[in-house]
Amino acid sequence: MRALKQAAAVACAALLVAIGSSPASAAGATATNTRSQYIAKSPTPDAKSCIERRIYLASGPYYWYVLTLESGESTGIWRNITLAAGWYGWKDCLSYAGPSLYHVTSELNPDNPAYGTAQVAFDDTSRGAEYVWGSKLTPL
Repeated sequence: MRALKQAAAVACAALLVAIGSSPASAAGATATNTRSQYIAKSPTPDAKSCIERRIYLASGPYYWYVLTLESGESTGIWRNITLAAGWYGWKDCLSYAGPSLYHVTSELNPDNPAYGTAQVAFDDTSRGAEYVWGSKLTPL
């Protein structure tokens, strides 16, 4: 009986992994790499926060949207990008750059060495508040 329960648990875990591995382009779904976090106006000089995940992307065009701190989801930095199918490391970071100023980066780093890392980078301000920050990918 115990072996049967263990086998069922392993099968359920495998199913969850398979479900979680579907491409972001499935049915036009938007994939997110975001976090809600308090961002100080003047933190320690070495302050840095990153969000990282791995994602499988189908080949094709995407709308890549990076949220800005003060404007949030209403405005942001975006670009259209065409990506090859495969696994990517997806990383968004905020690095303190001076009073009220942060350097924002979003990177898509493909596992396939034939393709380079794509990056969006800009500077943004914080008045010291709770923000939702990071980026989103929507297949076009």
